[in-house]
Amino acid sequence: LQYILMLQFVLASVTFISILTEGKTVMTPALLLTFGMAVCLPAACAIVMENDPRHTLKRPPGYEALNLNLVNLFAIPFVCGVSCGIVTVLAYRLAGLWGQGGGGQLSAAVVTMCAAGYFVVLAFRQDNSLFLHFAFFHSSLTAALCLCFAAILFLVYASPMNTLLGTAKIPFGIFMLALGLSLVPMLICELLKYFLNHIDLSRKHAA
Repeated sequence: LQYILMLQFVLASVTFISILTEGKTVMTPALLLTFGMAVCLPAACAIVMENDPRHTLKRPPGYEALNLNLVNLFAIPFVCGVSCGIVTVLAYRLAGLWGQGGGGQLSAAVVTMCAAGYFVVLAFRQDNSLFLHFAFFHSSLTAALCLCFAAILFLVYASPMNTLLGTAKIPFGIFMLALGLSLVPMLICELLKYFLNHIDLSRKHAA
């Protein structure tokens, strides 16, 4: 449920923020298609693998999962969705400032939005922390991550796919900038989970 809510908040925030800042929406059919292919499929695979005991990450001793009350259930997807929207529009604008045309700006937005969406899905996984469990070294998550970036590279750089979608090849520096921005929502998600978990533990000890 958190995953579905987060996707809705991402799409809504990208549309709303881009209209406010750019006077138009950057949520083109190309961005929607890329987001669906590059994020939803590998994220769904990672979530399915979560139910397989062979792929379950072990929790550290003394770790307590975050209590998913109504506040936590909606707060995390909302904050992550809005932060994904902000960094996506920021990547779009920065690409324009660096001399990229509409296709290059769309490509930067595609990379940021898709990578940010997948990283946040990793942060949602099991209510655990990426930093505690070294999730990027986990086989199933690594495979899904590779699939995610293969889809991003294919839809941004491969011809004639980029021509059909309206994206354009972007310099390596802008690509890395987009990837760097995509990590921000995941870090915000981790900090928010830590903060909410600290509040829950404080309430339990007080009771």
